[in-house]
Amino acid sequence: MNCLSFVLFNHLSKISFYPTMKHLIFTLSLLCGWVICSSAQQRPPYPDNSLAVVEYLEMGVPKTDHVWTGPDYVQAMKWLKLVKGADKLSLPRMNSDYSGRLFGRMVALENLDRLVDDKVLLQVRLEIVDSMANAFNELINLYMEPNQRQERFAMEVAGIQYFRLYLTQRVLDLLDEMGRLLGSRAKDDQFQQMIEAQQEAHLQSFQALTAILEDPTGRFSADARAFIKSGLVDRIDEFTARLEDASATQLRKQLETLGLNL
Repeated sequence: MNCLSFVLFNHLSKISFYPTMKHLIFTLSLLCGWVICSSAQQRPPYPDNSLAVVEYLEMGVPKTDHVWTGPDYVQAMKWLKLVKGADKLSLPRMNSDYSGRLFGRMVALENLDRLVDDKVLLQVRLEIVDSMANAFNELINLYMEPNQRQERFAMEVAGIQYFRLYLTQRVLDLLDEMGRLLGSRAKDDQFQQMIEAQQEAHLQSFQALTAILEDPTGRFSADARAFIKSGLVDRIDEFTARLEDASATQLRKQLETLGLNL
């Protein structure tokens, strides 16, 4: 395998794809290392128990006014895992009046656009692939509740899975650029295997979203399904551009049977 293909393989093979008193109790639980007291646990669950953005920032979570990179996600996960351990319902929420700006930054698609910025060194972009794949895994593990009857964080899980779809798309775009740089060497068997593996990862990202749309148990809210449908319709041409024609056609038919007007 040539040097460029080896470096690429080494990186891409790693991808798997409120009330003041309430906040005082929450902060004390973080500082003391114990879970919120039983009397607090007996309260009715909050649909949105998240903190104000400034309170997360005071803990050490990065600011939301810039594109996040790998170190930003590492720093954010360090503190959000503590939040989850103290009171999972206090995690940032999508579209929340309190924390929506923070969650929006966590899954902002622009965080992934450096992958196709040819002004950024290739080696740096390959490192970004690693860090963003790790970010997805950390985020989905933070929110998803596969053993619950209802997905309490349905919108957040939908947003994170959509982030993954955009990530796998950007990786395919990067591979396409790499193929042009390699020229005739792009026909190398191992490079072609990498492309096929990433196409499969992209299809798996689609399947994670269609599984939510097809879910017969009603675990996911109507708002979460509507968010996914809207996102797929808006970018379907982009999301299928790097797939084999047969796969793209089959995927479109599947989505149309789910009520998407493509």
